[in-house]
Amino acid sequence: MALRLLIIAQITWIAVVGAETRGILGASSMPTVIGLVIALTLYPVLIGFPIAVWFAARRAGLPTWKRRVLLGIEAALGYATFLALLPAVQ
Repeated sequence: MALRLLIIAQITWIAVVGAETRGILGASSMPTVIGLVIALTLYPVLIGFPIAVWFAARRAGLPTWKRRVLLGIEAALGYATFLALLPAVQ
């Protein structure tokens, strides 16, 4: 259950990052606040989510091949994070 929650939280964070960098959230003051939160949490999230998923997978007692699949999913989600940030740096 913890693995699912971690992955869902990471996907949600990536969706918010993508929406904020593309300007979908609107022209109010909230995008500024959301942009600040994203800037402050970018590196801890990029490192923290994969580490948390790895520890949760080890604690769950999953076989080695399932842990490797989870590492592949985390690599794909890390790549998706960089793709979500791409409009902000272009």
